[in-house]
Amino acid sequence: TQMRHNTSTCSLRWCARVSDDAWKPTPDQYELLLSVQSHEERQRIETLLKIDDSKRSLMGRIMLQSSAAMVLDKSPSEIQFGRTKGKKPYIKEKEAAKRGLNANVSHHGPWVALGMDEKGLVGVDVSATTPQRPMKADAFFLVMATALTKNEWAAVRGAGTRDELLFHAFFVFWALKEAYTKAIGIGLALPFRRLEFSVPESILCPCVKADHPLRFAGDTDIQVSLDGRRKPGWEFEVYALDEGHVLGVAVGPHDMAVESYKAAMSALVDEEPVGHKTAQHRTVTAENTRQSPIETGNDKAAEQSTDAISGAGSLVMVTPESILPERLAMQYQRCA
Repeated sequence: TQMRHNTSTCSLRWCARVSDDAWKPTPDQYELLLSVQSHEERQRIETLLKIDDSKRSLMGRIMLQSSAAMVLDKSPSEIQFGRTKGKKPYIKEKEAAKRGLNANVSHHGPWVALGMDEKGLVGVDVSATTPQRPMKADAFFLVMATALTKNEWAAVRGAGTRDELLFHAFFVFWALKEAYTKAIGIGLALPFRRLEFSVPESILCPCVKADHPLRFAGDTDIQVSLDGRRKPGWEFEVYALDEGHVLGVAVGPHDMAVESYKAAMSALVDEEPVGHKTAQHRTVTAENTRQSPIETGNDKAAEQSTDAISGAGSLVMVTPESILPERLAMQYQRCA
């Protein structure tokens, strides 16, 4: 089922599994997806030494191209992307800049995730909920002592006594901090200890169930402070992708972006203020977040998610077939 473009203001959340049991493209399918990349991007992907890294990178590009193509009514190969001096990626299209259209991609392990929004800056981060090396929670937290504030550490310790519960709570904070810094375009230049998140206990606890692996865990009560001052206008979402991974999403005011990003946008729109033509930044209510649909790729779910391009708070699992333009999707299927 093809995703359809909805003319209302775009707020898009996609995820894809790229492990071999979920996505194993044939050589012809892989070549087809590479063929719609720029020369530089194709070279970058092909020089990655591990096939899993190449698959994650290629899927991320397809998700970026396809989402932007839907919104801007272009073919994926026509969409141009750039990076600021601070390495923040952006859609290098005049219409995207005028609309304040912002996108971000993250991948970790078997997951690739995309966030796209025109009502604000967007940052996403997929994080494993266990350390890369096996460690006890106490030892790991000692190493990561400066990552969280005193209040955040108290919230982590209050999440339970078992290591898996403590790790899950820690990495929820980590994913939110990564998402926030990616949204504004500052990345690792901002020490995490300067950020403090207030997160409800219900989100710090694992919420994955075997019969429903994708679970929306967003809450309007998530707040962020920088250097002790609350930053208004931000909205956050947390999704449990599976038992070992969480996704953090941050959406905030355009004027919070780094100067290099603002300069890039102004250059595209001939000094027109970025985001002024977009709808007002949305206010997510507890009701519409709690009842947000989460689609898993079956026919019934696909029918329900065809307007997901405008559905705030919806996380949609996608495949290349479900997001590529119809003609390209048919080619992809013939290459199977």
